[in-house]
Amino acid sequence: MNQRTSGTIQIKKRAFPEWAMLCISAMPLLLSLFVELLGLPNGLRFLIDVLLVASVAIVLLRALYSGALGLSRETRSITILVSAFFLYTLVLYLLHYESAWYYIWGVRNNFRFYVAFFLFIYFLTERDVNLLWKLMDVAFVFHIAASVIQYFMDYEQDYIGGIFGVQKGCNGYAAIFISIVVMKSLLLFMDGKEAALPCFFKCGAALLSASIAEIKIFFIFFIIIVVISAVTTSFSARKTLLILGIGFLFVAAYTLLTSLYEIFRGFLSFESLLDQLFSENYANEEDIGRFTAIPAICDRFLISFREQLFGMGLGNCEVSSIDLFNTDFANKHIDVHYSVFSVAFMFLETGYVGLTLFTLFFVFVFVYSFLNYRQRRGNMLFNQMGIIMSVLCLILMFYNASLRTEAGYMVYFVLALPYIGVLQSEREEQ
Repeated sequence: MNQRTSGTIQIKKRAFPEWAMLCISAMPLLLSLFVELLGLPNGLRFLIDVLLVASVAIVLLRALYSGALGLSRETRSITILVSAFFLYTLVLYLLHYESAWYYIWGVRNNFRFYVAFFLFIYFLTERDVNLLWKLMDVAFVFHIAASVIQYFMDYEQDYIGGIFGVQKGCNGYAAIFISIVVMKSLLLFMDGKEAALPCFFKCGAALLSASIAEIKIFFIFFIIIVVISAVTTSFSARKTLLILGIGFLFVAAYTLLTSLYEIFRGFLSFESLLDQLFSENYANEEDIGRFTAIPAICDRFLISFREQLFGMGLGNCEVSSIDLFNTDFANKHIDVHYSVFSVAFMFLETGYVGLTLFTLFFVFVFVYSFLNYRQRRGNMLFNQMGIIMSVLCLILMFYNASLRTEAGYMVYFVLALPYIGVLQSEREEQ
């Protein structure tokens, strides 16, 4: 075996890309600690870009040396999809040229996650994933404690991010993180592989942190996670009892949320959900709403059918604190808040074609995960988590811009799990 043994401790020897993928998987959990608590430069987040570029370079050098890239048939379809998406944006760039820097920044902000996705698949093993699960479980305890402390320090709503800091919007990271921890715990419990008490604690703690941090979307995510987890695991009395207990926790947490923030009373009602879905505005009378962004953009910016089909070109609406990458369009129209929603941003730059390709990625992962689940291929937990996360992504793309931030690495890590499980099984059979 490729390990070094010292007493009872075994340390697996890893190549650079393997270490890099472990670091990238863990980095979203640690960035705020490094930047806000330890005072390191915010530019530390670009370390992930360096690790990605270096890993890709090593992969390409290996391919040149061996004469083959070594693509698996398991990833062939989704590789073709992502490649087609990239080529499409490149053609758009040639037709809508404004600045090479804009396009580079657009590629970086959108395609870095696809690169990480494929690298996760090829360089992480189930053992690595289990190591990351342990890190997440420890981080979860600190996250809950930090969220409670921040609340009593008079931070409110968007500024309560737990281990993800106290900057505005940090709770978007928290929503993804606690969703991952809860879905894993629920699936393991319902499959008889985790005790009731830890699972009940994680669900209750996640709902508590979502309440005090005003993470409304997590309540919807939670319902989806519970339903899909129940459907994809076999029936048992313990599962029924847990769901009843979780229902109690959900009601208690929702009551806490509405008592802390009266504005959210009834937000899960049918009328409130319709209002959130079809509201024309997000923050003011001049901006766009979450689920009305596309028609609003068509009315204001993409007037002709051709413009709606292809958009303004990847990168040409980018927003950045670095002047070199900050576009003229962003300077003029940032108050429209198109950058707050992934779907609005993607549609504005790449039109219906690009938005379709973007959405198809999550559909492909869902189909692949579901087929593996039905055929009992690979790791069942990984397949189930792939199913759930792909569904959550279809909501996230409308809800906020988390899929464009470093929080996206946590998402694409989970999306890669079904492929990791199948490839692991194939290696063990050989």
